[in-house]
Amino acid sequence: MVAKFATEVIYVVKANVTPYKVVLDGLKRLRQINVPVRNIVLNFVDTKKTSAYYDKSGYHGEGQHAYT
Repeated sequence: MVAKFATEVIYVVKANVTPYKVVLDGLKRLRQINVPVRNIVLNFVDTKKTSAYYDKSGYHGEGQHAYT
């Protein structure tokens, strides 16, 4: 596993494809070999199917007022 040679990891998960259990198992394996996960990135999110989302300009959608 390449991760054991890294000082930290960014864990990337594909939205609506990667099963929750696979994500948890992967994080558990990294924890077992003492690899700190710096961030988790959820990619391929269909923002048209969400009520709110965040990008470089801030929150958008129905939930935006709760975050401003």
